[in-house]
Amino acid sequence: GCGGYADDSVGAVSTTGHGESIMKFCLSHVIINAMRQKRTAQTAAAEGCKTMTRRVGNTAGAIVVSNSGEVGISFTSKRMAWAYQLKDQVYYGIEPDQQSSFNTTSALANYATEAGLKSKILWEPTSGE
Repeated sequence: GCGGYADDSVGAVSTTGHGESIMKFCLSHVIINAMRQKRTAQTAAAEGCKTMTRRVGNTAGAIVVSNSGEVGISFTSKRMAWAYQLKDQVYYGIEPDQQSSFNTTSALANYATEAGLKSKILWEPTSGE
């Protein structure tokens, strides 16, 4: 769809929401242009989504990643499910101003212990894998 936009020198955007409004407003492009003007990924996402909703009247959400790895998430709907991973940490949320996280290494170790898998080999790589 038209909800994604990327520029190597700035970053990338993925949007969701009312597709026709997102197309009319060129939300992803607006967010990238704000980042070109030195706004953070978070500020660019928030300003873009709020401006689109104010001007066009429908809701949208955006997940933004700058070319340096900074993440920005914003939405004007009541809620939006989102998640991203940085190294072994997963961040996620659904409500405005909600952010939770967990460590994948710890979560897998806890699961293995609870399931009694600590000493079992579940998979052993063979040559060529």
